Amino acid sequence: MKNSIIKIGLFFMLIVMTSCSKDDDTSATPVAMLSSINPTSGPKNTLVTINGSNFGTDPGKVQVFFNDKEAIVGQVRNTKIGTTVPVGAYTGKVKVIVDGTELTGPEFDYILSEAIVSTLAGSREGFVDGIGTDARFNRPTGLAIDSNGDVFVADPRNHRIRKITPDGTATTFSGGTKGDRDGFGSAAQFNAPWDIDIDADGNVYVADSGNHRIRKISPNGNVITLAGSTQGNSDGRGTEAQFDAPIGIAVAPNGIVYVADARNGLIRRVDQEGYVTSSSGNFGIVSGIAVDQEENVFFTEPNGHQIWKINFENDTAVVIAGSGEGDVDGHVEGAQFRYPKGLDIDAEGDIYVVDEQNQKIKKVSGDQVITYAGSIEGSTDGSGLDAQFNHPFGVTVDTHGIVYVTDTSNHRIRKIIQE
Repeated sequence: MKNSIIKIGLFFMLIVMTSCSKDDDTSATPVAMLSSINPTSGPKNTLVTINGSNFGTDPGKVQVFFNDKEAIVGQVRNTKIGTTVPVGAYTGKVKVIVDGTELTGPEFDYILSEAIVSTLAGSREGFVDGIGTDARFNRPTGLAIDSNGDVFVADPRNHRIRKITPDGTATTFSGGTKGDRDGFGSAAQFNAPWDIDIDADGNVYVADSGNHRIRKISPNGNVITLAGSTQGNSDGRGTEAQFDAPIGIAVAPNGIVYVADARNGLIRRVDQEGYVTSSSGNFGIVSGIAVDQEENVFFTEPNGHQIWKINFENDTAVVIAGSGEGDVDGHVEGAQFRYPKGLDIDAEGDIYVVDEQNQKIKKVSGDQVITYAGSIEGSTDGSGLDAQFNHPFGVTVDTHGIVYVTDTSNHRIRKIIQE
């Protein structure tokens, strides 16, 4: 009897011990952890090692993202993942998913390495609304981009303002036959509209060169004449003012419009009531024009091969780049252009310049000038310094740093993205 009691007690002890051992079991799958990445910066295709623990060894169970753009996963070891930075990732956090568990790592600083030129719309001379290369323009000149990413283009020989959506679909926004009539949409008329810009409210301003007028198009497509009448050189309000072939236009953040009045050699200022005043300086033929956040006005003087800066408030004008005709990058004082035309300013204050007869887009950054894209006359897309243009005229930069160019003699709108 006593032995039976001892056996029963030992049996219950064994059950309790077994139960405790199950409760204390630590053999569950270890949790993956991400500790660091190396390197923490670089351009596209940089090889990056992600360090941590419990990653496993199966690449099929691992995903890596740079700024939410998925990367190709190479070798996976328990403490390391090998991967490559994808094209166009840009700066942002690294994220790893291991067998469904999401891990967030440090930020990877994406270094832009080269500009890539592509064709957004256009192919050969003519007038056709359509998508991409099915669309046709006739020597497009100025252009601007709105807050929706739509590109508006001055198509002077078609006497129209065209609109291109981000997918490359080109339509006619305003104009049709040659003339000077105000009105809505295709009922309005232009005569060789040369340049355009857009204000914060979506109003489009047009340098209507052949009519010697500044036109304003509301977002609903209604065209009015803001200033100008017959060819001449007079300040004044509305139709009292006169221009002589205005070919550049830019809108300041406060809504003031600045005009490159080409044959008068003047920079003109137009307020929202249509009152026109002129800079005191008289230049040669002036062309492209842009305004920065401080309302400094930058413009090109093609025949002098120079970039100027003018301030209306203190009535000063200085050359900021260009020392004569040529094709020389480097310090602004020694840099050379060959008939520069359009220009624009990005959010960082860098200036993009169409160096027309060098078939290049150049960039003025600080006190340095570099070739951003272009090489010789042609129409080839591709990496920046291999791409080709054919007498480009206009340039605009969006808030993401994407550059658009009117490639005039190729009858195309080109797009430049820096990778």
